[in-house]
Amino acid sequence: MKQWKKVFDYSIIAQSKDKGDYRNSCLVNHQDLSENVLSPITNLTLNALVKIFNSDKNLIINFPKKILKPIPLIAYMFSEMTSKSVLVFTAGNINNKKDLIRIHNDNFYLLNMVNKWGNGANLYENCSMGYLKRKGELSYKFFLPHANVAYKQYLNKNLNSILGDENKPKIVLMGSSSLTSITNTINRISVDNNDLNDDNINNNINLDIGCIIFENADKYFSSKYNAEFFVKWLNKNVNSNIKAIFHFSNHDLHYMDHIKELTQAKVISFNGGVIKNNDILIESSLNYYEHIDNLDIVSRYNLDDKTDYDFDSKIILDDVKLEKGNLDYFTDSASKLTEFINDDEIGINSLYFNAQKLFLDLNNLTINPSFLKFQIKYNNSFSYVTVSQFIDLFNDNLKYESEHNRVYLRKYLSLLSQFYQEILKRKRFHEPNSYNNIGKDYRICEVIENKEKYFGNDNDVIIGTFYNTEPGILSNQLKQYSNVEVKYMGNLIKEYSDSSNFNLLLPGFVPPKFLSELYKDYSKIFILNYDGFNRRNIIQQINSIEKPSINDEIKVMGYFLELYDYIGISSDNAFIKNYKKRLEKELNYNDDSKILFSKPLDDVIEYNKYEENETENYNDYLEIIKNIEKRISSNQSTPNLISYNSNSNQYLNLKTVDLELVISNSNEHVKKTVPAKNKYLHFKDYGALEEAFEIKAEDLSKGDYVIILDNEKISFIDLFVEIFKLEENIDKNLAEYWKDKISIFVEDNNLSYGEFHELYKKEGGQMGIQTIKNWLKGRNISTRDYKNDLLCLSKVMDDDFLLNNIDIMGEEFRKIKAMHIAMGRNLKVIMKGIIVDDFSLNYDSLSLEEQTMHNIIKNSVYQVISVK
Repeated sequence: MKQWKKVFDYSIIAQSKDKGDYRNSCLVNHQDLSENVLSPITNLTLNALVKIFNSDKNLIINFPKKILKPIPLIAYMFSEMTSKSVLVFTAGNINNKKDLIRIHNDNFYLLNMVNKWGNGANLYENCSMGYLKRKGELSYKFFLPHANVAYKQYLNKNLNSILGDENKPKIVLMGSSSLTSITNTINRISVDNNDLNDDNINNNINLDIGCIIFENADKYFSSKYNAEFFVKWLNKNVNSNIKAIFHFSNHDLHYMDHIKELTQAKVISFNGGVIKNNDILIESSLNYYEHIDNLDIVSRYNLDDKTDYDFDSKIILDDVKLEKGNLDYFTDSASKLTEFINDDEIGINSLYFNAQKLFLDLNNLTINPSFLKFQIKYNNSFSYVTVSQFIDLFNDNLKYESEHNRVYLRKYLSLLSQFYQEILKRKRFHEPNSYNNIGKDYRICEVIENKEKYFGNDNDVIIGTFYNTEPGILSNQLKQYSNVEVKYMGNLIKEYSDSSNFNLLLPGFVPPKFLSELYKDYSKIFILNYDGFNRRNIIQQINSIEKPSINDEIKVMGYFLELYDYIGISSDNAFIKNYKKRLEKELNYNDDSKILFSKPLDDVIEYNKYEENETENYNDYLEIIKNIEKRISSNQSTPNLISYNSNSNQYLNLKTVDLELVISNSNEHVKKTVPAKNKYLHFKDYGALEEAFEIKAEDLSKGDYVIILDNEKISFIDLFVEIFKLEENIDKNLAEYWKDKISIFVEDNNLSYGEFHELYKKEGGQMGIQTIKNWLKGRNISTRDYKNDLLCLSKVMDDDFLLNNIDIMGEEFRKIKAMHIAMGRNLKVIMKGIIVDDFSLNYDSLSLEEQTMHNIIKNSVYQVISVK
């Protein structure tokens, strides 16, 4: 294969800074020099890119870092080979020196070259790099730390001739944070017409875009909706001749293969043990880092770092193995029961799958499990419940199950209840004399109070949680400790920052979707554990990262073999031979035994002492997690009652209402029968969407506009939250907990408005009866004086969860009000087009999120004619 350096009249090595040079001579080389300045895997990647650039395929680069450091080289290579411009979607603000967009910008301007005749030039003289401002203006941020005043004056004087030459390709950086900013940018840049077509663009420079790079693309595709719709949008709106390069940092993304197929991409991946196990790669890389000069310069452009080959673990598994009690017994017994439960006959299947997930989640919490509130979908509406409420709810619905399933599900719930009690009855915050066994929240305090002992340093601590409701509760409990921050892992994985001065404290086994956080450069990562299954699974997860087996490489090397075959590289090379040799050895060794997917540590033999049955290996455990989460996602709907030949409303004896409706965009009259308690978004006018709120079907009135989705697995509000990427920042169900609870309380106790109002007033409530009516009809996001009102309501209903989380709910009230404002802003044009049939709606001008929403709801907006 022709190496990437030979494509050009020059190649790159490091050279010491020459104080006499008015440029910054960071990277220069004559082609006839043999020194290899970049790391082996960087060269391997760049060599593959040269072939991809000359093909009709796209490329996915999978490497466990949030930054794709060779971007300046990759973009320049492409522009030199094709004379076309490159658009790079990265992150951050150009004015922040620590943000990715600024790092790539500065590193590009440090590049210098010398051709075979000894003539030198800065790279930006052949291909300039700029960044795109909000309104589409192309601007520049020079970084020439060693240039003298005279040269800077020369640059400013000749800026247009150097950078503005329309015949020269450009590299354009965009610090995007969402799919909206990406699609808006691509819409502004008419890639087919080869120019910028926005009236606000001041630098009307020709941009013949030939390649688009998406750095750390993990952060854009947070849901299946976004991933699939974006790729389809990209295929439709971007010329097929334009290359797409996707960089992912998490190797466990279930949709990466899907994107690979949709975009006709090849994959080059250094996850899954490749950089830990391949002796050829390790030897050449370590030799490189041992002998390379000017590493501080070169490291700016290498895909990898020396630390990637450091076998000293930065991950610390807590030596204090919290007493497991009977946790493993309950878990194993429940697992065996699932073999006798017929999934296809379960009436309330979403409850069953949530019960399975609780066995996975409860021993990895940072908080007292009694504080945990999680979302379920029941009777076509979402509810926020505690563990004990969930178990009671599931028990109450066992009467709807077949006789066979009922027997085993009752035993399953009994085991779940005992599992929950085993974790619950442990020593907690400020409870030194409660129980002998300690909980993870208590252990968190011990570790924080003795940071140097456990982390080996005094750095600040970040505590990562796996539920987005945990940070508010835990932060309140830890407010006495300084230099400690609690963050939801879903937010952490989207951040790029220098983490080397921080320690990360985790409560247990890391869900696969958060796994990339373990690859960040934290000083130390400390993981708590219960003895037994919990500890075993964490050990094997750590092994998969730091001591991966050859079987972890199989999929990754499959990508390499496919890529090599496509671009014409013989697999008869040392890199591939090393892999095949180790694979053959492993297969021969395990001919008569099961191949483990992770190398076990010595203490794995501790587990399952109470019974000698073989337990799931690490890969099986991951598969269990993925299957349960997938089934929850696809089954949080109305009960599966096909086998009973009865519709769900009749079977569950639900009260229903008959709605006569007219479809807004066609004036067609339809009738729908829906559960009376189902909530739907309703509004009086498309111009007042910020005042829209969800209302029960039985409370709808003639003339109301209402959104009823054909697929009722998700409500409109939840769909809006997901599509507009608010799911990690807002907890709608927590904000609506108080409304759901008072509605249930009034109904269960058969209270009138007046009677409930009297109970509320006795506890100090100040609001009038009309306000109470509005609360019970769900017409308010929050109460006017939420602190006092929620306190009174918690006393009326004797609700400890409401009492203990008033401040957290107050923050959610604020965010959900902002969401309603955003909904009015984002959906006003869409709703006008649907309701008024306004032909002026410019679909192409809508953002990706707006287009997605429009496609889903265009036939789901109705006006109410009657409610019976």
